[in-house]
Amino acid sequence: VQDTDARRQCDRAGQAMNMASTPTAPAPVRIDPDKPLVLKDALDQAWRSSPRLIAAYRRWEAALARVPQARSLEDPALTFEYMLEQRNTLYKAQLSQAIPLAGKLDLKDRMALAEARAAMHEFESARLAVYDRVVKTFHEYVYLARSLAVTGENVELMGALERVVSERYQAGSSSHSDLVKAQVEKEKMASELAFMKDERRARSAALAAVLNLPVERELPLPLTPEPAAGIPDESTLIDMLRDLNPDLKAKDAMIERQEIAEKLAGRSAVPDLMLGTSYEVMAGASGKGQESNVGVMAGITLPIWWGRYRAAKAEARATQEATVQDRNDLENQIRADLVMAVARYHDAARRLNMYRDSLLPKAQQALEVSRKDFAGGKISFTLLLDAQRTALEFQRQQARALADHEMAVAEI
Repeated sequence: VQDTDARRQCDRAGQAMNMASTPTAPAPVRIDPDKPLVLKDALDQAWRSSPRLIAAYRRWEAALARVPQARSLEDPALTFEYMLEQRNTLYKAQLSQAIPLAGKLDLKDRMALAEARAAMHEFESARLAVYDRVVKTFHEYVYLARSLAVTGENVELMGALERVVSERYQAGSSSHSDLVKAQVEKEKMASELAFMKDERRARSAALAAVLNLPVERELPLPLTPEPAAGIPDESTLIDMLRDLNPDLKAKDAMIERQEIAEKLAGRSAVPDLMLGTSYEVMAGASGKGQESNVGVMAGITLPIWWGRYRAAKAEARATQEATVQDRNDLENQIRADLVMAVARYHDAARRLNMYRDSLLPKAQQALEVSRKDFAGGKISFTLLLDAQRTALEFQRQQARALADHEMAVAEI
């Protein structure tokens, strides 16, 4: 029953993924170069074509295929004997079958099922790892796209401001230093914009690699998504980790597998049953004709190598204990990672709210006031530049906080 359920889960997972390597799967999602990239399309592409995910799925399938092998009997043995010196027996055929006792086949079956469950959870872990990688790479691309847009707008504003300062300089109402400052600031912003355009190729290639797309093809810039909803409190997340984390579930399955292996090793000293039948052809009495005889055979194996059996049991016990400690170490590490991710989430949420609701609106308001005061000759050009730099930096920091916020949610 467990094997059937596991196989059904495997089939459902494959249908849901619609992986490109499956003959009946549809073609991979095509990213439209003329439309902004959205996270859903990126994830759909990853589900269909990620080599890591396909490999994990195939390993799960391979583990399931080992279940019927584990619960099957060994092949029967068929022997044929022909007598070179035919005095009594002419030839004989014998068929024999070894039958494990003491529930050994059942234990092997349960071991294989535990390995299949571990492979299933490892597939889930790979799926979440791909999700995490896609989301993080996507939001780094979002941050770059937002920085490109903001910096491009500021380059245009700086160009317009340079023209105003140039006109005022020619009219004698602005100093030459103001003109130089405007030109230098414009060149600095243009250089930053050029660097970001070069970085776009790298960010696009990183995302394309995750999506198993050609890295030389530049992906369209992504849409800036709305921030994700809040998360449960930390204690609730830790409880969810114990119940849901697939890496821990895979370790639990392997611990179960090793416990069964120890039981199986303990039964190595139990004899196995041998059953067989034979067909024998003999020369007839007084050399007249032939006679045949049918026989049955029953026997047992002789488990006499006690040292080997004790060593096998000790090996299984030590492996089981090592797996338990690996699982404990993994849980400690994952809990620490979770606590750190929660801290990063709260920090990003705080920064996002601060820039979006307070600092950025005030900086933009201050910039507008500075522009009016500069136009009216109330403040110096240096103060206007400072206000514009502050507004630009706050816009970038808001985009950085949004990317960090979404990446922390994905990790959690």
